[in-house]
Amino acid sequence: AEDIKNAIKRLKLARLLGGFRGKPAVDLEALAARLADLGDYVMAKSGSIAEIEVNPLFVYQDGVRAVDALVHCVKDSQTNALSNCASKPDIANRLEA
Repeated sequence: AEDIKNAIKRLKLARLLGGFRGKPAVDLEALAARLADLGDYVMAKSGSIAEIEVNPLFVYQDGVRAVDALVHCVKDSQTNALSNCASKPDIANRLEA
């Protein structure tokens, strides 16, 4: 999670995460931890997830909340069927703190 936190700090929008217009700084630790957990989940699915879109993802001063997630699964090359790669609750649970 530390590498993710450092990468977030290098983004152009990073200064906004530190608080602006009277708003408090966001919970960068929680954001990095949730993104790391999501990455671990995808890696554990060993290639069955093609893509994940999370939109919007709210980051607050005391946590993180995913409102919606879209998961694209990889098709089996022999059957052309979609794998049972993930569910929205699986993704949402990993992105809430």
